[in-house]
Order: sequence, then structure tokens, then C-alpha cells
Amino acid sequence: MDHHNESDSSAALAFARLWTGCQVNRLGRPRFVPLMGGRWLSYAASQEDSKEWLPLPRPEEGACSRPLVLIADYDDLVRRLLETVLRLTGFETVLAATGREALIRFLRHPRAIRVALLDVGLPGWSGPQTLTALRRFDPGLLCCFMTGKSSPYTEADLLTAGADCVFWKPLAVGQVATTLRRLTGPARPSA
Repeated sequence: MDHHNESDSSAALAFARLWTGCQVNRLGRPRFVPLMGGRWLSYAASQEDSKEWLPLPRPEEGACSRPLVLIADYDDLVRRLLETVLRLTGFETVLAATGREALIRFLRHPRAIRVALLDVGLPGWSGPQTLTALRRFDPGLLCCFMTGKSSPYTEADLLTAGADCVFWKPLAVGQVATTLRRLTGPARPSA
């Protein structure tokens, strides 16, 4: 059972914006968040959160010349298929299986990721919840949702939640690549 509530998550993510070496537990929740002036915020929502803390990855420096796309889907096959197609069509990719993992991967490339391609039915945080967390760090981040016919969300709901477009599963991967190219602009030559 998850004892973590949304207000705790919001406060922790707001403070995490100032991170320089934040630690998170195995569920992606912040443990210690550095604040200005050398002070640290200690954060744990429950006793379960105090187990197995992992260091949050440092941001990677240097921008790649190809647009970087964050792909978050619980299905490994979907992630790998999208990764292959997008790399062949001029993109670089970062993969995640959950919403919290997507946030951690995003923080590793805070200024480089141009588009988040999020499954609506991610475990833990849903796609719309993950987008809310990501946009706290980059309000201009482009987002496309992927969803199936049995989704509780309509296309209008997802567009209202901030999506730039919605893809319905089963995916037409060529259409995904074309739409992402339209959103990110023409390919830049490799250095």
C-alpha cells in the first residue's frame, strides 16, 4: 500500500528543483534535498520510504545535435520499438518504465529533452501525473501521450492535461516519428 500523498509529492518535487545531489529511495521519492545556504530538507512519507535509498543521477553535460525524446511506457517491447524507430529517424532517446523513473531520467538531462512520450497507464504515477511533475522543471516541455482504447481518459481530457498530441495504441510508429519531427523542427546535422 502506498502511503504517499499528492501534497507530500508536490512539496518534495518543488524543493527538488534546487537539487545538487538529491537522494531518492527505490520508489523515486526524494530523501534529502539540498536547499540554498547549505541546509538540507529531510523527507520521508512513511517508514517504507527509509529503505534502499539510491543517489539521484547527476545531470549530463553537453547537448546532442539530435532531438532527445523521453519515452515512458510500462511495456519493454513498446519502449524498444519506439527507441529503434526514433533513432533511425534522427532522434536520440531516454527510456523509462514508470513515471518516477521518467522524472529521474529527465533530471539527468534537464535542458536536453525536447519531448516526453508518455503512456497514460504508467504504473505509479499516471501519464498526466508524470507530465505535471516534469513540467515543474520545464514548463515548455513538449508532450505526447500514448493510450489504448480502454483508457479512462478521452483525447480532449489528455489535450486539456497539456498534451501536444495523443497517439492511440496500437501505435503507427511512422506517424509517431513524423509527428515528433513536426513538433521538434527539422533535423540538425550531426557534429
